[in-house]
This record gives sequence, C-alpha cells and structure tokens, in this order.
Amino acid sequence: MKAIIGILALIALQAPMKTCWAAEPLFSTSTGEVRRDDGTVWSISVTELERSARTSTLRIDHTGKLPSVGSSLFVACSVLKLARERGFRYVAQLEQSGTIQLGFLARIEDDPAKLGSAFAAPAVVRKYDAEFMAPICDAPVAPEPPTRLPPEGAAGTAGRK
Repeated sequence: MKAIIGILALIALQAPMKTCWAAEPLFSTSTGEVRRDDGTVWSISVTELERSARTSTLRIDHTGKLPSVGSSLFVACSVLKLARERGFRYVAQLEQSGTIQLGFLARIEDDPAKLGSAFAAPAVVRKYDAEFMAPICDAPVAPEPPTRLPPEGAAGTAGRK
C-alpha cells in the first residue's frame, strides 16, 4: 500500500513539471495602431489559440476599416513567421468560422488529411509554400524619401552631376 501511495505522490509531483516544461509560448503579433492620411486608425493582430505538433489555430482580430492589401500582407507575413518558428516551409490552410487552421507539411506533396480530420475531405484545404512571401516580408522598410533635393551649387553639392 505504501508503494502505491509513493508512486501516486511521485506522479502528482511530476505532472506540473511536465506541463510547465512542455508548454511552448503561443505565437502572437500585431500591427499596433496605424493612422491613415485621413486620420482614421486601424490595427490587426494574429494570435495562436492552440498548437499541436503539426497544427496551429489562429484568430485574426482587427479594429477600424482594414486596408485590403496591407491587412492581407500582414496575415501572410505572420503565417510565414509562424511557419519558420515551427520549422516548416509548407502550409495547409483551412479557414473556419473566425479562425484559420494551419497544418505544417514536410513537403508540398504531403497529404493534409494526415494532419487530422479537420484537413480531410470534404474540407477545402489550400496548400502553399509559405516562403513565397519572403521577398516582401523580409524586405527592409524603405526610408522616407527626401522632400526635395538641395539646389545645384548649394553647400555640400559641389561636384554633383
């Protein structure tokens, strides 16, 4: 009887340690508030709600009227960043009521149904290479252009052609 109590106590003590050790921080990113030229403000955030070995569930939240191109780019770059953090390049994406379910594939040819029942037929799953957005997502932010060039002959412009 003492042996059983000892084993149960050992299991009870290890359970919190395993939970703390195994817990990975979930992905989250946001634009913060972005002010348009007309003074209106918008923001968008991507939050990982759940994570398993090969899948992630994301929620997209926003405030204000989103620019269609800017918000689409932000979400695509967020998927790329998450895929890289998870060590994958290829993604199977399934959009469901207010969330995006991502499955991570070792190869683009892999069958997404092997990721779980959510990715099986008749679900409409889009597979793609997340790195297709890398040239845009990895580009440095362009500096502000000068408002105007100094006139010819002004200080510091000698010899300029």
